[in-house]
Amino acid sequence: TFFDFLAMLPIFGLIFSAHSSKFRVLRMLKLARLVRFVRMFKELQVLMASIWAALRSLFWIGTMLMLLVYVCAIFCTIIIGQNSDFSADNDDIVEYETITGEEVNTRRYWGNIFRSMFSLFQLFTLDDWNKLVRPIVETHS
Repeated sequence: TFFDFLAMLPIFGLIFSAHSSKFRVLRMLKLARLVRFVRMFKELQVLMASIWAALRSLFWIGTMLMLLVYVCAIFCTIIIGQNSDFSADNDDIVEYETITGEEVNTRRYWGNIFRSMFSLFQLFTLDDWNKLVRPIVETHS
């Protein structure tokens, strides 16, 4: 069709790049034809409704997880980040650093709520969790 031809002109380089931005809109309108395609088939409507319901559920799951991470981050910031037992001059921390050769930096990982949230996300995804947990467990268990 003529509409398809106009939408494909910029791809074939028949129109200079200065004018191709006008035809991007036409290519985007081509996507609107998919909506008509979905309306033609009842099965696709059911599938799209199911995907939408799943996305709504995933949104609420994500909201609940963010709330849980936020509450746990407040707890970790108070218990670990602002606790003098985890300061750099604590005897247990100094001994751990000399034995392992690793620096224990609780302020970096647990110093404020945002850092604690990021560290908890790192723990939940098991991304280098040993570096976060090992100094705390080894020095205060």
